[in-house]
Amino acid sequence: MSGVIQLGHLFGISIRVHFSWIFIFLLVAWSLATRYLPDEYPGWSTNTYWGVGIAASFLLFVSVLIHELSHSLVAISRGKKVKGITLFFLGGASEIEEESANPGEEFWISVVGPITSFALAAIFWGLFLATSSGNPQFHATTSYLAFINLVLGAFNLLPAYPLDGGRVLRAVVWKATGSVARANSVASFMGSLSGFAFIAIGVSSIFAGSLVTGLWFIFIGWFIHSAASSFGHQQAAARALSGKTVRDAMDEDQLTPPPWDHRTRFGR
Repeated sequence: MSGVIQLGHLFGISIRVHFSWIFIFLLVAWSLATRYLPDEYPGWSTNTYWGVGIAASFLLFVSVLIHELSHSLVAISRGKKVKGITLFFLGGASEIEEESANPGEEFWISVVGPITSFALAAIFWGLFLATSSGNPQFHATTSYLAFINLVLGAFNLLPAYPLDGGRVLRAVVWKATGSVARANSVASFMGSLSGFAFIAIGVSSIFAGSLVTGLWFIFIGWFIHSAASSFGHQQAAARALSGKTVRDAMDEDQLTPPPWDHRTRFGR
Protein backbone atom coordinates (compact mmCIF):
# COMPACT_ATOMS: atom_id res chain seq x y z
CA MET A 1 0.00 0.00 0.00
CA SER A 2 1.41 3.39 -1.02
CA GLY A 3 1.47 6.42 1.28
CA VAL A 4 2.26 4.36 4.37
CA ILE A 5 4.61 5.33 7.21
CA GLN A 6 6.31 2.60 9.24
CA LEU A 7 6.05 3.28 12.99
CA GLY A 8 7.73 0.19 14.43
CA HIS A 9 6.83 -3.28 15.68
CA LEU A 10 4.68 -4.69 18.48
CA PHE A 11 4.83 -8.40 19.32
CA GLY A 12 6.74 -8.84 16.06
CA ILE A 13 3.91 -7.19 14.07
CA SER A 14 4.71 -4.26 11.79
CA ILE A 15 2.69 -1.15 12.74
CA ARG A 16 2.04 1.33 9.94
CA VAL A 17 0.04 4.51 9.43
CA HIS A 18 -1.52 5.51 6.11
CA PHE A 19 -1.31 9.22 5.30
CA SER A 20 -5.15 9.43 5.35
CA TRP A 21 -4.98 8.76 9.11
CA ILE A 22 -3.47 12.23 9.63
CA PHE A 23 -6.57 13.84 8.11
CA ILE A 24 -9.05 11.96 10.30
CA PHE A 25 -6.85 12.44 13.39
CA LEU A 26 -6.95 16.22 12.88
CA LEU A 27 -10.67 16.13 12.02
CA VAL A 28 -11.53 14.30 15.26
CA ALA A 29 -9.33 16.64 17.31
CA TRP A 30 -10.90 19.70 15.66
CA SER A 31 -14.43 18.38 16.20
CA LEU A 32 -13.75 17.72 19.87
CA ALA A 33 -11.96 21.03 20.49
CA THR A 34 -14.44 23.29 18.71
CA ARG A 35 -17.81 21.56 19.19
CA TYR A 36 -18.14 18.63 21.60
CA LEU A 37 -15.96 19.82 24.49
CA PRO A 38 -17.12 23.48 24.54
CA ASP A 39 -20.75 22.27 24.58
CA GLU A 40 -20.22 19.69 27.32
CA TYR A 41 -17.56 21.48 29.37
CA PRO A 42 -17.93 25.28 29.01
CA GLY A 43 -15.44 27.69 30.53
CA TRP A 44 -12.13 26.11 29.51
CA SER A 45 -9.47 27.99 27.60
CA THR A 46 -9.00 27.42 23.86
CA ASN A 47 -5.62 25.77 24.50
CA THR A 48 -7.21 23.39 26.99
CA TYR A 49 -9.92 22.39 24.51
CA TRP A 50 -7.32 21.69 21.85
CA GLY A 51 -5.02 19.84 24.25
CA VAL A 52 -7.82 17.53 25.39
CA GLY A 53 -9.10 17.15 21.80
CA ILE A 54 -5.68 16.09 20.49
CA ALA A 55 -5.10 13.71 23.42
CA ALA A 56 -8.54 12.11 23.02
CA SER A 57 -8.07 11.76 19.25
CA PHE A 58 -4.69 10.10 19.78
CA LEU A 59 -6.11 7.71 22.39
CA LEU A 60 -8.97 6.86 20.05
CA PHE A 61 -6.46 5.52 17.54
CA VAL A 62 -4.56 3.76 20.30
CA SER A 63 -7.88 2.03 21.02
CA VAL A 64 -8.22 1.12 17.33
CA LEU A 65 -4.67 -0.24 17.36
CA ILE A 66 -5.45 -2.40 20.43
CA HIS A 67 -8.61 -3.63 18.66
CA GLU A 68 -6.55 -4.68 15.62
CA LEU A 69 -3.79 -6.17 17.79
CA SER A 70 -6.36 -8.47 19.37
CA HIS A 71 -7.24 -9.85 15.91
CA SER A 72 -3.58 -10.30 15.03
CA LEU A 73 -2.55 -11.95 18.30
CA VAL A 74 -5.39 -14.48 18.17
CA ALA A 75 -4.47 -15.23 14.54
CA ILE A 76 -0.80 -15.73 15.52
CA SER A 77 -1.84 -18.00 18.40
CA ARG A 78 -3.57 -20.18 15.79
CA GLY A 79 -0.51 -20.44 13.58
CA LYS A 80 -1.29 -17.62 11.15
CA LYS A 81 1.28 -15.17 9.85
CA VAL A 82 0.44 -11.47 10.23
CA LYS A 83 2.25 -9.08 7.90
CA GLY A 84 1.25 -5.97 9.81
CA ILE A 85 -1.40 -3.56 11.01
CA THR A 86 -2.20 -0.36 9.13
CA LEU A 87 -4.13 2.54 10.63
CA PHE A 88 -6.06 4.59 8.06
CA PHE A 89 -8.98 7.01 7.84
CA LEU A 90 -11.70 4.45 8.61
CA GLY A 91 -9.85 2.80 11.49
CA GLY A 92 -7.40 -0.02 10.99
CA ALA A 93 -6.75 -3.31 9.21
CA SER A 94 -4.83 -6.42 10.23
CA GLU A 95 -3.04 -8.07 7.30
CA ILE A 96 -3.42 -11.78 8.06
CA GLU A 97 -1.81 -13.73 5.23
CA GLU A 98 -3.84 -16.96 5.41
CA GLU A 99 -7.57 -17.56 5.36
CA SER A 100 -9.11 -19.33 8.35
CA ALA A 101 -8.94 -23.10 8.15
CA ASN A 102 -12.33 -23.67 9.79
CA PRO A 103 -15.38 -21.70 11.00
CA GLY A 104 -14.30 -21.79 14.64
CA GLU A 105 -10.99 -20.14 13.79
CA GLU A 106 -12.75 -17.50 11.68
CA PHE A 107 -15.22 -16.81 14.49
CA TRP A 108 -12.67 -16.23 17.25
CA ILE A 109 -10.26 -14.20 15.15
CA SER A 110 -13.17 -11.95 14.14
CA VAL A 111 -15.18 -11.62 17.34
CA VAL A 112 -12.21 -10.79 19.58
CA GLY A 113 -12.00 -7.28 18.08
CA PRO A 114 -15.45 -6.09 19.21
CA ILE A 115 -14.96 -7.85 22.56
CA THR A 116 -11.74 -5.88 23.02
CA SER A 117 -13.49 -2.60 22.18
CA PHE A 118 -16.24 -3.35 24.70
CA ALA A 119 -13.59 -4.16 27.31
CA LEU A 120 -11.85 -0.83 26.61
CA ALA A 121 -15.21 0.96 26.92
CA ALA A 122 -15.73 -0.66 30.34
CA ILE A 123 -12.22 0.34 31.48
CA PHE A 124 -12.65 3.95 30.39
CA TRP A 125 -16.13 4.08 31.92
CA GLY A 126 -14.70 2.85 35.21
CA LEU A 127 -12.05 5.59 35.06
CA PHE A 128 -14.78 8.13 34.24
CA LEU A 129 -16.79 7.13 37.31
CA ALA A 130 -13.67 7.13 39.48
CA THR A 131 -12.78 10.70 38.46
CA SER A 132 -16.23 12.30 38.55
CA SER A 133 -15.05 14.79 41.20
CA GLY A 134 -11.43 14.98 40.03
CA ASN A 135 -9.63 16.51 37.08
CA PRO A 136 -12.31 17.67 34.59
CA GLN A 137 -10.05 17.24 31.55
CA PHE A 138 -9.27 13.63 32.45
CA HIS A 139 -12.95 13.13 33.22
CA ALA A 140 -13.95 14.44 29.79
CA THR A 141 -11.35 12.31 28.00
CA THR A 142 -12.38 9.06 29.69
CA SER A 143 -16.07 9.81 29.07
CA TYR A 144 -15.47 10.28 25.35
CA LEU A 145 -13.26 7.19 25.06
CA ALA A 146 -15.79 5.02 26.89
CA PHE A 147 -18.51 6.13 24.49
CA ILE A 148 -16.45 5.89 21.29
CA ASN A 149 -15.14 2.40 22.12
CA LEU A 150 -18.69 1.25 22.78
CA VAL A 151 -19.71 2.63 19.38
CA LEU A 152 -16.65 1.06 17.74
CA GLY A 153 -17.47 -2.37 19.17
CA ALA A 154 -21.17 -2.15 18.22
CA PHE A 155 -20.42 -0.87 14.70
CA ASN A 156 -17.95 -3.67 14.04
CA LEU A 157 -20.54 -6.27 15.05
CA LEU A 158 -22.85 -5.28 12.19
CA PRO A 159 -23.26 -8.32 9.90
CA ALA A 160 -21.66 -6.50 6.99
CA TYR A 161 -18.52 -7.88 5.38
CA PRO A 162 -15.69 -6.73 5.70
CA LEU A 163 -16.62 -5.62 9.24
CA ASP A 164 -15.95 -8.08 12.06
CA GLY A 165 -19.66 -8.86 12.30
CA GLY A 166 -19.69 -9.86 8.64
CA ARG A 167 -16.84 -12.26 9.27
CA VAL A 168 -18.65 -13.63 12.34
CA LEU A 169 -21.72 -14.16 10.11
CA ARG A 170 -19.47 -15.93 7.58
CA ALA A 171 -18.22 -18.26 10.34
CA VAL A 172 -21.76 -19.02 11.56
CA VAL A 173 -23.07 -19.81 8.04
CA TRP A 174 -19.96 -21.86 7.33
CA LYS A 175 -20.53 -23.88 10.49
CA ALA A 176 -24.27 -24.30 9.85
CA THR A 177 -24.02 -25.33 6.19
CA GLY A 178 -20.56 -26.87 6.02
CA SER A 179 -19.99 -24.82 2.87
CA VAL A 180 -17.42 -22.03 2.83
CA ALA A 181 -18.71 -21.01 -0.62
CA ARG A 182 -22.21 -20.49 0.76
CA ALA A 183 -20.76 -18.59 3.72
CA ASN A 184 -18.78 -16.32 1.42
CA SER A 185 -21.86 -15.65 -0.71
CA VAL A 186 -24.01 -14.72 2.28
CA ALA A 187 -21.31 -12.51 3.80
CA SER A 188 -20.78 -10.71 0.49
CA PHE A 189 -24.52 -10.19 -0.05
CA MET A 190 -25.07 -8.83 3.48
CA GLY A 191 -22.09 -6.52 3.10
CA SER A 192 -23.41 -5.07 -0.15
CA LEU A 193 -26.92 -4.74 1.31
CA SER A 194 -25.59 -2.98 4.41
CA GLY A 195 -23.52 -0.67 2.23
CA PHE A 196 -26.64 0.39 0.31
CA ALA A 197 -28.45 0.91 3.64
CA PHE A 198 -25.70 3.26 4.86
CA ILE A 199 -25.84 5.17 1.56
CA ALA A 200 -29.63 5.52 1.91
CA ILE A 201 -29.25 6.82 5.47
CA GLY A 202 -26.64 9.27 4.23
CA VAL A 203 -28.89 10.62 1.48
CA SER A 204 -31.75 10.98 3.97
CA SER A 205 -29.45 12.84 6.37
CA ILE A 206 -28.42 15.29 3.65
CA PHE A 207 -32.07 16.04 2.81
CA ALA A 208 -32.69 16.50 6.55
CA GLY A 209 -29.99 19.18 6.63
CA SER A 210 -27.04 17.20 8.04
CA LEU A 211 -24.61 17.48 5.14
CA VAL A 212 -21.40 16.32 6.88
CA THR A 213 -23.10 13.39 8.65
CA GLY A 214 -24.81 12.39 5.42
CA LEU A 215 -21.59 12.45 3.44
CA TRP A 216 -19.87 10.27 6.07
CA PHE A 217 -22.67 7.69 5.90
CA ILE A 218 -22.50 7.68 2.11
CA PHE A 219 -18.73 7.26 2.12
CA ILE A 220 -18.83 4.44 4.70
CA GLY A 221 -21.63 2.75 2.76
CA TRP A 222 -19.68 3.00 -0.48
CA PHE A 223 -16.58 1.54 1.20
CA ILE A 224 -18.50 -1.41 2.70
CA HIS A 225 -20.38 -2.13 -0.53
CA SER A 226 -17.20 -1.95 -2.63
CA ALA A 227 -15.25 -4.25 -0.31
CA ALA A 228 -18.10 -6.77 -0.07
CA SER A 229 -18.70 -6.75 -3.82
CA SER A 230 -14.99 -7.18 -4.54
CA PHE A 231 -14.83 -10.09 -2.08
CA GLY A 232 -17.83 -11.72 -3.77
CA HIS A 233 -16.27 -11.42 -7.24
CA GLN A 234 -12.94 -12.82 -5.99
CA GLN A 235 -14.63 -15.83 -4.43
CA ALA A 236 -16.71 -16.45 -7.56
CA ALA A 237 -13.57 -16.34 -9.69
CA ALA A 238 -11.78 -18.67 -7.30
CA ARG A 239 -14.65 -21.18 -7.49
CA ALA A 240 -14.70 -20.97 -11.30
CA LEU A 241 -10.97 -21.67 -11.51
CA SER A 242 -10.88 -24.32 -8.82
CA GLY A 243 -9.46 -27.58 -10.18
CA LYS A 244 -8.72 -26.07 -13.56
CA THR A 245 -5.37 -26.41 -15.34
CA VAL A 246 -3.67 -24.36 -18.05
CA ARG A 247 -4.63 -27.08 -20.54
CA ASP A 248 -8.30 -26.52 -19.71
CA ALA A 249 -7.95 -22.91 -20.86
CA MET A 250 -6.31 -23.80 -24.16
CA ASP A 251 -8.29 -23.93 -27.39
CA GLU A 252 -7.33 -27.28 -28.91
CA ASP A 253 -9.41 -26.67 -32.02
CA GLN A 254 -7.55 -23.57 -33.18
CA LEU A 255 -6.25 -23.63 -36.75
CA THR A 256 -2.48 -23.81 -37.41
CA PRO A 257 -1.34 -22.18 -40.68
CA PRO A 258 0.63 -24.44 -43.05
CA PRO A 259 4.40 -23.94 -43.21
CA TRP A 260 4.20 -22.33 -46.68
CA ASP A 261 1.82 -19.62 -45.46
CA HIS A 262 3.66 -16.29 -45.83
CA ARG A 263 2.04 -15.01 -42.58
CA THR A 264 4.05 -17.60 -40.64
CA ARG A 265 7.38 -16.57 -42.11
CA PHE A 266 6.88 -12.83 -41.88
CA GLY A 267 4.93 -12.83 -38.64
CA ARG A 268 1.97 -10.96 -40.03
